[in-house]
Amino acid sequence: MTECAASISIQLNNNGVQQMAEKNYEGSIAKLAEALDSCKRTMADIMIPLEDKEGCDALGVTPCDASLDCIMARSTQAANMPPGIEEETANDFIYSAGLCVPSFLPLSRKSRTVFSACAIFNLALAYQLKAYDSKDKKRYLKKAARLYELAHNLHRDEELGSVLFAMACVNNLGVISKHLGDLNTSKLCFAHLLSTLMFVLIHDGPQRDIIMGVDGFFKNAASCELGTKTAPAA
Repeated sequence: MTECAASISIQLNNNGVQQMAEKNYEGSIAKLAEALDSCKRTMADIMIPLEDKEGCDALGVTPCDASLDCIMARSTQAANMPPGIEEETANDFIYSAGLCVPSFLPLSRKSRTVFSACAIFNLALAYQLKAYDSKDKKRYLKKAARLYELAHNLHRDEELGSVLFAMACVNNLGVISKHLGDLNTSKLCFAHLLSTLMFVLIHDGPQRDIIMGVDGFFKNAASCELGTKTAPAA
């Protein structure tokens, strides 16, 4: 396993994010799927532990640089706009900031997991945005929902520890469930989002200011309490 092989996966992911920003969703989906496949084939070896300060220093990075929290913060800032859009027909907030992975990501089991979580989230987002630009809306939304669940479960099981990442997954899954007419799942997602927002509001944390700045989270969480309804996808 070489550093070059890992960088190919990262480059594919970041290219997919760029194409998504340009609204080339088909191209984005292809790049992100290839990034995940490349990750499976090339990023299996443990070379430098993410927490190994000496090893990270040799690469000129810090463990924080490669954390999911830092990747979320950088992607949100790089978007140069509020990290989300409002779907035109339903007026629902979608966390739409794609996650670019730094090219200096240390080669380790944990960093491979961080990369996988980012790439899966990006692929889910590409399918979701493609859905609103397609006649086959329901099929794309269902694919996106499965991927958001996978990304969220990976984040939880591997204890990656990014509250913002978990909230983005739950928020977007709630929007999709709502558009598919699964109001029970949607309400559960937005209720969880609301409880997380209240926790973040009370407890000062590393991403508190960033999370509190995402007004769309509050809007969607409030819609759960107000019982806002949206027509199912065609």
